[in-house]
Amino acid sequence: MLSLTQEQVEVLKSIDGGADIFAHGAATLLRGLERTHPGLLRIVEAQGKYCAIGPTPYFGAILTAAGRRACRRARATARR
Repeated sequence: MLSLTQEQVEVLKSIDGGADIFAHGAATLLRGLERTHPGLLRIVEAQGKYCAIGPTPYFGAILTAAGRRACRRARATARR
């Protein structure tokens, strides 16, 4: 059975619907999840257009249907 930490669940929920990842900690967590549980998310090109002067994202990420189910199961397990 897949076991996710609260921190992993939170970062996965933050990419539901797609998001550009600017924070190093979130990028590291998502890359780790991509390696250990590749079906939970998709790493993609950044989805927005950004000016070269400001901050730029590491990458874009999208939560998959399997990722949503895993988050729901993790929350239900945490409530017990």
